[in-house]
Amino acid sequence: MKYDCLDKEELFALAISAGGANMHADAIVLLKTILERDPGNTNATYLLAAQHAQLGLVDRADVGFRQVLEASPGLAIARLQYVQLLMGQERLDDAATVIGPLLDLSDEIGSYARALQASGAGKIDEAIRELDHGISLPQSIAALATDMRNLRKNLAAMAPMANPGPVVAVDAPAPMFLTGYGRTN
Repeated sequence: MKYDCLDKEELFALAISAGGANMHADAIVLLKTILERDPGNTNATYLLAAQHAQLGLVDRADVGFRQVLEASPGLAIARLQYVQLLMGQERLDDAATVIGPLLDLSDEIGSYARALQASGAGKIDEAIRELDHGISLPQSIAALATDMRNLRKNLAAMAPMANPGPVVAVDAPAPMFLTGYGRTN
């Protein structure tokens, strides 16, 4: 496909659509096209990291998320997704550091962050309470709410277990992250 005639806005829209349709190769090509034109584009770097995470390319996702958070530390959805990646690797100390700025937020992102923190500490009842609270709030990213409902279901199934360890939805659908790339709080 010829991308020369497409502007950055069109490339972003197509990348989001491709990622949401699980057309990961197309999404990656579109994002890399944006980054060829604008190497410092934080949103494209974020979306590419999300695609890498979705595909299990953990090292690439890790590098991308770190670049994004260095350039745009207030991009809450990127921070939340990076925490999930770190927890999925059982890098709980790193996750605790990255999640810190989200814990005081009063929106659904803050509740979900507190739920992930509690989950990582094995505090399943607390994690479920935070998820319930977050789900009850207005949702800025519908796919994130769906993912958190799935996490809640997984945690509820584990609640009777004595020491389940960290629980994170590591099989989250790409749309969760792609649709929220522009959120900055």
